[in-house]
Amino acid sequence: RVALVVGVQVEKRNVAWTFGADGGWIGEYQKQQLVPQLESDLERGHRFGVAVCRDMNFSVLGRRYGVLGVEAMLVPAWDFYRDAWMAAALVRLRGTESGYGVVRAGRESYLHVSDWSGRVPVQKRSDEVPGVGVIAHLPVGQSKATVYAVLGDWFGWLCVLLAGALVV
Repeated sequence: RVALVVGVQVEKRNVAWTFGADGGWIGEYQKQQLVPQLESDLERGHRFGVAVCRDMNFSVLGRRYGVLGVEAMLVPAWDFYRDAWMAAALVRLRGTESGYGVVRAGRESYLHVSDWSGRVPVQKRSDEVPGVGVIAHLPVGQSKATVYAVLGDWFGWLCVLLAGALVV
């Protein structure tokens, strides 16, 4: 529960810090929509989206984040060993079709990072004991909503209709 929010300017960032009722620091939010001329010397914050596990199986959610201009998705998950490859491939697909990077930490699966174009700088099995970690560079600020993110599944349905017309 947040007890206090403080707005501050730190270096070249305009941020809000949140503190809990016990006085402990909860987190930081960096302003994303800067005022032209007045804040032109400040850095815009990056936009991150969050989904949990199988949420990324559904293209509607992925497209919604793409249209919102998300630069990277953060996805905690609990997979199962036998479908780990599919979960990692699917999040890479969602990022590519909607134009953002993905950082996915899958339990019994993979720690997976992919950029907006589908390149995978790191992917490592996460089911090793006692545990595993990765460090990866994921460029942000390059992503843009794709045609698919904006228009959706219309092209796929058009292909289905054309195939049906050819059959008839």
